[in-house]
Amino acid sequence: MSASWTNALACCHEIKPIQEAHTPLEILAIALQHHCIRLTPFMSALTISSISGSAWFASLRRPVINPTNRKCSTVPIFSLNNQYSRNFHLSWLGFFVAFLSWFAFSPLIPDVIKTDLKLTSEEVGNSNIISLCSTLIVRVISGPLVDRYGPRKVMASLLIIGAIPSGLAGTVSTANGLYIVRFFIGILGGTFVSCQAWNTVFFDKNIVGTANALGAGWGNSGGGFTFIIMIALFNQLLADGISPHIAWRAAFAIVPVPILLSVAAATLIFGTDHPAGKWNDRHGAVATVPAASDDQTSIIDTKTTKTKSGEDIETGDEKDIKVTVTAIIVSELDTAVNEPLSLNMANTIIFSPLTWLPALAYMTTFGYELAIDANLATVLYTLLKSPTFGQTKAGYIAGIYGLLNMFSRPLGGYFGDLIYVKFGVPGKKYLTIACGVAQGLLSLGLGFYIDNHSHPSLTVIIVIFVILAIFNEVANGVNFSLVPHCNPNSNGFMTGIVGAMGNLGGILFAIIFRFGPSPAGKAFWISGVIAVPWDGFLTYFTWEVASTIIEVMMMTQYLAASQQISRTSSSSPDSETNSSPSAFSHVPTTPSTAFTPLSGSPGPYQNLQNDGLPIPFFPASLDGPERNGPQLPQCLPQLPNNDTPTEVAEQDLETPDNWINRNPQLIRLTGKHPFNCEAQLGVLFECGFLTPAHLHFVRNHGAVPQVSHEMTANWTIRIHGLVEREVTFTLQELQEQFPVVTLPVTLVCAGNRRKEQNVIRKTLGFSWGAAGGEISAHIDWPSLPTSVSSIDSPLDGRVSGRCGDNLPNGPYGTSQRLSWASNKDKGMLISWAMNGLPLEPDHGFPVRVIVPGQIGGRSVKWLRHIEISDRESQHYLHFWDNKLLPTQVMPDQARAEKHWWYDPRYIINELNVNSAIAKPDHNEKLYIDKTPEEKGPIALYPIRGYAYAGGGRRVTRVEVSLDQGLTWALSNIEYPEDQFREARHQDPVYGDLDGTERDTSFCWCFWTFNVSHEVLASCDALMVRAMDEGLALQQRDMYWHALGMMNNWWFRVVVHRTVNDDGKIVLLFEHPTLAGTAHGGWMERMKMAGENISAPVFGENGRDLVPRVPKHESDEICLTKPGINRKITLEEFKAQDRQRPWFVVSGEVYDGTPFLKDHPGGGDSILLVAGEDASEDFFAIHSAEGKHKLVEHHIGTLVTKFIKDTPTTTQPDETFLERSRWKSVRLCDIKQINHDSYLYRFALPKGDQLLGLPVGQHVFVRLRRQDTGEMVQRAYTPVTQQGTVGFIDFLIKLYLPSTSIPTGGKMTTGFYQLRVGDSVELKGPLGSFIWDGPSTASWQGMRKTIKEVGMICGGSGITPILQVLRSILQNPESETLVWLISANKTQQDILCREELDTLFESHGRERFKLHYTLSVAPEKWPYSVGRINDVLLSEHMPQYSEHGLILACGPDAMIAHSVKPGLQNMGWDIEKSLVVF
Repeated sequence: MSASWTNALACCHEIKPIQEAHTPLEILAIALQHHCIRLTPFMSALTISSISGSAWFASLRRPVINPTNRKCSTVPIFSLNNQYSRNFHLSWLGFFVAFLSWFAFSPLIPDVIKTDLKLTSEEVGNSNIISLCSTLIVRVISGPLVDRYGPRKVMASLLIIGAIPSGLAGTVSTANGLYIVRFFIGILGGTFVSCQAWNTVFFDKNIVGTANALGAGWGNSGGGFTFIIMIALFNQLLADGISPHIAWRAAFAIVPVPILLSVAAATLIFGTDHPAGKWNDRHGAVATVPAASDDQTSIIDTKTTKTKSGEDIETGDEKDIKVTVTAIIVSELDTAVNEPLSLNMANTIIFSPLTWLPALAYMTTFGYELAIDANLATVLYTLLKSPTFGQTKAGYIAGIYGLLNMFSRPLGGYFGDLIYVKFGVPGKKYLTIACGVAQGLLSLGLGFYIDNHSHPSLTVIIVIFVILAIFNEVANGVNFSLVPHCNPNSNGFMTGIVGAMGNLGGILFAIIFRFGPSPAGKAFWISGVIAVPWDGFLTYFTWEVASTIIEVMMMTQYLAASQQISRTSSSSPDSETNSSPSAFSHVPTTPSTAFTPLSGSPGPYQNLQNDGLPIPFFPASLDGPERNGPQLPQCLPQLPNNDTPTEVAEQDLETPDNWINRNPQLIRLTGKHPFNCEAQLGVLFECGFLTPAHLHFVRNHGAVPQVSHEMTANWTIRIHGLVEREVTFTLQELQEQFPVVTLPVTLVCAGNRRKEQNVIRKTLGFSWGAAGGEISAHIDWPSLPTSVSSIDSPLDGRVSGRCGDNLPNGPYGTSQRLSWASNKDKGMLISWAMNGLPLEPDHGFPVRVIVPGQIGGRSVKWLRHIEISDRESQHYLHFWDNKLLPTQVMPDQARAEKHWWYDPRYIINELNVNSAIAKPDHNEKLYIDKTPEEKGPIALYPIRGYAYAGGGRRVTRVEVSLDQGLTWALSNIEYPEDQFREARHQDPVYGDLDGTERDTSFCWCFWTFNVSHEVLASCDALMVRAMDEGLALQQRDMYWHALGMMNNWWFRVVVHRTVNDDGKIVLLFEHPTLAGTAHGGWMERMKMAGENISAPVFGENGRDLVPRVPKHESDEICLTKPGINRKITLEEFKAQDRQRPWFVVSGEVYDGTPFLKDHPGGGDSILLVAGEDASEDFFAIHSAEGKHKLVEHHIGTLVTKFIKDTPTTTQPDETFLERSRWKSVRLCDIKQINHDSYLYRFALPKGDQLLGLPVGQHVFVRLRRQDTGEMVQRAYTPVTQQGTVGFIDFLIKLYLPSTSIPTGGKMTTGFYQLRVGDSVELKGPLGSFIWDGPSTASWQGMRKTIKEVGMICGGSGITPILQVLRSILQNPESETLVWLISANKTQQDILCREELDTLFESHGRERFKLHYTLSVAPEKWPYSVGRINDVLLSEHMPQYSEHGLILACGPDAMIAHSVKPGLQNMGWDIEKSLVVF
């Protein structure tokens, strides 16, 4: 077992106010808040607008560098003496010159090349498409290469490789040769990926849209210049007397080749890989501050550049302007680091809507631009050809389209950045789509104009296509201001995908022009018809799907953003809780410096000699790992010895945290990074009351801020907001001016024990175990100087905070009630040490906040700012996390319905009462002698564990049950925290350690319950529950909810009893779950066995199973078999023998023949879909296991699209059902049978129509869920009497959403939503068994005379049993004897009992033997109690005979674990004699 909480000894500067009421000394505890100085984008825009023109022009000359990520926040296009300017110009220049070869054919091919090579128009079109295909492939490939090797090297490599086929272009003499050369020249189109990724690496989020658009726009203008250059050069060569045959070939040798090679050389010589230097050093980009050259400005600390209130920015000095600009930069941190592509990362990106929104939009915009660039000259030449309008003029005019990229694409980037200021990322998305729709409408207009005019005006055409080009290219520019926000750690791959989709669009649009639709304008309006609805679909997709998914994925993007922020002085607002908004958050504003280990030069605090700060004041894991805190008096709990890690864990080596030494034994809950962990529960528990730092749980949202000695010396905390006067303190000032106190505090994550909820149903959080908190020591300052003398205190004030992270919905922040924060008894602290040593980096070094008694989300690290406000935080994450939503609200519903998150009734602040069993540990074994010594001492086992409560409330009792909750006994409780109330101690480091005046309880307590080995051996399970002084009691049942927080149902440990070879009893203890992704625990085991784990029953009563590791199922399952490449035509598929059935699922063909015998639903289920598309049927009813089995039978791919018959309501024939066609029936009546079962009657199309269902068979029913729109289906046996006409009855047991089944049954919930008049669809008959005579059955293709039939049913499994029972007993010619066992939970659950009892009375004991068994029975119940077992079967089922048969229908667990083994023990051959419906 593992643990996700910790206890803490906290040293603090305590609130000792100089004045009463709302003194400033209380305000610091009131604030308890990291408040980030982060200007909103809107404020940033206002600030920018107020900067003088000279300052704006200076930003075009001088790069302004953000030291937190070393990226540039201006585009210094008028300078070449810094790496940002040089790399920007090299990026667009490399893309620009690629066009000189890539597009060199386009202006010459309509006339001279076409004539010289004797090409047809189709061959010209083919060459255009081939070139685009090549670029598409290269862009996909170059993306991952950029992420691995860097954009500079990939750019140069592509230019060099592309120069080779460019030099060979002159050797082309045939159409095939042209295809080959253009294919390899198309490699140059991959330079676009390098161009965009290069700019994204060097430019910050606030300006990257403009940088990308400028780079792409100026680069794309190469397409326009190519038209001009190639035509001009070709004409000049003709004027010099060179033949056309030679001239066009010479043009390739003169222009593209030398320029490509020259720019490639310049890229390698003058370019740089990354702001950090070499590409391999990119992970250290945010760890140090680059030295500022004369040509660049670094961000400087705002405290050194304050302006007076109301002072106009323009009147300030240059430093003031810089501060304003750099404040904007801090607000838009972009520190994503390109990571090499892995399979998991590729899957995440490929299946993310963040990928496909820009990619699909780019397909319609850039794809259109490519097609126009390649074909416009040809169209104009064909349309307007005359003695005065030839190839040259057409080429020059067509070149305008590309040249417009010089300003229109950059304009798109500028608009993208501008709209981002007010509307964020969604603004960029919708602007992209709007421009795409406008492009489509203009293309429609251009096409209609050309087609409706026999002599269209060249002027009108130019005006329309210029406007069209602007919208088209603005859309492209906006798109690539959006791309950097999507999958930032794989920007190369992301850019490659989007760029490749642009080429795919180019191919699609080129095909339209390739087939030359007539008249000439048709290609334009067809393109418009495609673009308008396509972008309209994207709009719907954005509104209805992506926004919801992005909200769900918001936490993932937050991790990616904050991990970069936190590597520097602008650290992230990480807290030691589960993705929860923190009460305090911050972004430091002091300059970041390189981290230097203390083995080098000492930092400013290393030699500090003042009392109150440990020497050296730096984390022990980074300096002096042998250190321990000063020992406490013997009357107090003693500090544990630290086992401080001295090496970076292997998992961290490739992460931004590769400088932190961590305990490799901690359980990582979220993979390698970010670091979220807890200790093994047993290990943590054995450490005692105070937890060493190396076992303290960690909750990080991203990378940890790397705080150097210099940053520590300059660290300040700013108190501002509704205070009379703002004030700022350094750590030294706090230490000198205020007393230090030490308090023990327990921190607990709100997600503690969430793994148990995740096993029931996946929540929105990751899986903390039962150690989601830890007891650790913290030294804190909750006090303010007397100079801050008053606060403007609203009646319902809030302490609010925010951070500078870059999330789609704004920064991370939360708030605390002012009345709570100002109450000394609440114990809110500002902490700088734990267990007498400086905080570790993972725990908030150099200073953090501690909020005792509340969830860990209110205790945030790296404190910088405290703000007092008059309302609760309005930050997105304050509302969208740390909520305990109603159990009825599913995760998808919670994300879709925002009102849940804004309801203050659901917010979590204080902890609830909780307890757990630590000893015995998971998988612990206890060996007991079978025959203990009679006169020896009674052997006892001490069951031990922890308990805690919230809000300072004391745990008053802990009770243990050994009989699954029937009776409870009190345990003995130890309160180590009380020892701090009985002593006063002073120490230079701990300050005042005095709890004599405190009566609140903020720490865990320990409990023990001794039980004899003999009693323990008779137990099936151990259970514990606790109560606090507010009389809050841990409940029996889990309150599952979408976030999985505050889980505190009884903690249960299962006891497994075996006997070993030595004759000793062996007790194996099994905890509910294992933390993180590890498999194990009774909850997973019993869930796999089909047990009800939300109301578990253990031991003999619960038919508990032997522990085993459950299978892990993947969410995404490939349905094809590796190596199967067979192509199957529709004709071949239809010709297949239906008795050797083939069927189609998602376009793939499967042979069901080998599985006919083993299919759980019988071979008829497969034969029913022979020669059909079974996709809907398959996915509606099959689980992941079924999908895995399907793969085994994959034989090929259907090459012809399968046209399915649509469900119809047909005119009635003699019978209603058809095996291969769905037919509709209408619901005409609903009758409630008992508390959870209903009779649904459906009318057949004709009142005198027979159903046509043989006895023993069933029908498929399918319906569309009214809440989700999902099509679901399942096989049911109707309870209609045989021979009934005009209607069909189904007896349905409903499994509605509940605590035990959060989502409810898919099909039965759909039934519950039906109303009279609604329709469902039926298909059948289905099944391998038929009772077709007085005493005859057909099964597995054989008819057999049956003299004895045993029937076993569980719950609603009575329905197929009842059909056969009626047919036997109501047929006077039948002599078959019948035995029936009906198993149910309660007497009220017995379905059709009245009819069963009537049949029993009519036919007596000689012919029909009826027996019931209940799990829970009334006092005078005449039948059996308990589940079906061997004894019950032997007493109430017939003995095996040659003419006997057993029919069974019920839960899989009942059939597999009770019925089949029991019948085998009776001698039945279950392969030949057991029919399972």
